[in-house]
Amino acid sequence: MNRWSTVRTVAVVVALALPVVPGGCGGDTILASNDGTGDPAAEGTDGVPEGEAADADAPDAPPVDAPDGDTEAAPDRGTDGDADADADVIDGGADPWIPPIDDAGETGWRDSETPWTPPPAANCDAGTFGGTPLDLWSRPDGVFVLFGWLEGSVEEGTATEMLGVWQNVGDGWTPFYRGGWSPECRDECGMQIGGSIDGRLLAWMPGETIYGVAPDAMEVLWPELFGIGPDVVVVGDDLAYTSWQAGGDARIVRWDGTDWSPLPVPLPFSEAYQARLWADADDLFVAGPYALLLSLEGGDWLIHDAGSLTTFTAIWGFDGDDVWVGGSRGELKRFDGAAWVDVAWPTLEVPDTCVDQTPIRGMWGADGVLYFVTSTQFARWDGTDVEVLGYWPDVWDPGPPGGRCVPDLRLVTLWGNSPTEVFLVVARPPSEPGREYCNDIAVLRWDGTTFHQM
Repeated sequence: MNRWSTVRTVAVVVALALPVVPGGCGGDTILASNDGTGDPAAEGTDGVPEGEAADADAPDAPPVDAPDGDTEAAPDRGTDGDADADADVIDGGADPWIPPIDDAGETGWRDSETPWTPPPAANCDAGTFGGTPLDLWSRPDGVFVLFGWLEGSVEEGTATEMLGVWQNVGDGWTPFYRGGWSPECRDECGMQIGGSIDGRLLAWMPGETIYGVAPDAMEVLWPELFGIGPDVVVVGDDLAYTSWQAGGDARIVRWDGTDWSPLPVPLPFSEAYQARLWADADDLFVAGPYALLLSLEGGDWLIHDAGSLTTFTAIWGFDGDDVWVGGSRGELKRFDGAAWVDVAWPTLEVPDTCVDQTPIRGMWGADGVLYFVTSTQFARWDGTDVEVLGYWPDVWDPGPPGGRCVPDLRLVTLWGNSPTEVFLVVARPPSEPGREYCNDIAVLRWDGTTFHQM
């Protein structure tokens, strides 16, 4: 979506074409599991909505109010009927946008040949739809794309905000979910997808909560878990983490297969939405603002010396002795189990373009190979060096007073299955600043050597 799910989730292979299954009810834990009632939100946010966090006097107690201050969970935002009934709506039917990728290979993935296209968005040039979600997640047997759009006419008063998920299991794109969407925040928030727990495809909105997505429904899984941060990291059905705004405290909450419960020690910063997470079965790392890097050691936070003053915007790890972070000015650092070291990577100079120190917005890796992106660069650490695999710089326009940078292409999100099967969403930026991605969006596959549209 938009934004980057920097470490959204560790892939868990499960069958997703199932109804949403309520979680079991737990014992005397602070954050109870879902009781079957529920309600939803996406990647990056300006903060936690005021009034929605737990009372500051009881930071360990989760909020009980649903969105908008109701005392009951908000209504299900799913649709009636199955996804096939809405296939003509969700498929769109427009010709796919062809991104300006040099030397692209043959279109497709496995037996899939037709590229994904978003449904035509109403009033695409009017800038009327803020916070458009756009995200991607994959697992070895499938790729999922989430997109939000405005359907109908703004002028006629019939415009409706919609949210859809498409899936491709290797034989073509098909609708997975379609329904109305009522985001509680604008501009800097959008729904995200990634991972699964107990067969439920997860979606979440920073500042809000976590949803389960199935072909016929999207519902809140844990209504009590409200005010979460940007990352939900799923290690397995019985282990997951996210950050949580507990009044004036930011805490990490842990899923044990039955319930969510907060770790006893608050984070050493106060905003849950600034916590970027990576975890495996043995380790948990947090990258935050003010150059804070933390790891969980014996139930307490160990603060690492990052050797930097940057805000960290992305994190990934291969194990507890090989963790990577990206910074707000393009910094790349690696933890080798003893210290954090700077890793240099190329700054490309192209005539008549704008060279920028943009944030590293997303990371994904496997088998010791790390991929990462800024809004204009796609790069890979191969175990020895960093190589920039794709670069789409903004073009310098000297015409306006003082000149300006005109965007050419934006990398929006990435995820992967292996070092030779990495997926990216790219988009043509709107002509005016502040507008959202609209119809010119494409999904690309990197095979280790070449891009393919899919």
